[in-house]
Amino acid sequence: QILLETFSHRQQASKYCQFNGAETALTFNGRLAGEDIREYISLAEHNECVVALENLCTQLREYDVVLAPEELANIQALANEMNLKADTWAFLKYPKS
Repeated sequence: QILLETFSHRQQASKYCQFNGAETALTFNGRLAGEDIREYISLAEHNECVVALENLCTQLREYDVVLAPEELANIQALANEMNLKADTWAFLKYPKS
């Protein structure tokens, strides 16, 4: 595993996070700017998974993107893998059942 640092906290990242972080970012192609998507993928590929996920979630909120249930599940799984708190993603919009 690779040790990451982001602001004041350190997280463990795995190949799971690197690959799935990039794959998750790609699912928003067309709903977020291509430049932003490339940035998230680059961050994930360079072992900055925490920053990539935080930035992705922030942009999803800022652009009012409504997530499909599986997209939310992917983001939650990534956050859990990195031991991030729910406030990383809890503000995202998704259909409530």
